[in-house]
Amino acid sequence: MAFLHGSNAFIQVDDSGGTPTDISAYVTSVDGFPGDVASHDVTTFGKDTIARAAGLKDTKITLNGVHDPTCEAVLAGALGIVGTVTYGPAGSTAGMQKYTGEFLLTSFKLSSPVGGMITWTANYEIASGNLSDTTF
Repeated sequence: MAFLHGSNAFIQVDDSGGTPTDISAYVTSVDGFPGDVASHDVTTFGKDTIARAAGLKDTKITLNGVHDPTCEAVLAGALGIVGTVTYGPAGSTAGMQKYTGEFLLTSFKLSSPVGGMITWTANYEIASGNLSDTTF
């Protein structure tokens, strides 16, 4: 098994006009791919162990990064808009794994600590369809 370093990750999001924009150079972490599946208790009388059934899939992702006006314009402009997000955990080289889906940007926030760099956090929620797991 080959272990891969996170510093090669690739993240691309649509801007407010639907243009795919590579923001990898501004991102410090990506969390949430490929997502979750709801779990429902279907235990019936007479059982001594909980039984569960799978429910709907959901993907909520959080991007964190270092502030830059170019990146801020992309993310702030896309707030409240559904667009495509593409994530390559090990980069965007041909043959590498990638996740792609239609996501709603639900929040974009800046943080300005007195002793540190200005950073940002963007939260996306899957908007429609399934998350695609393919390769570049």
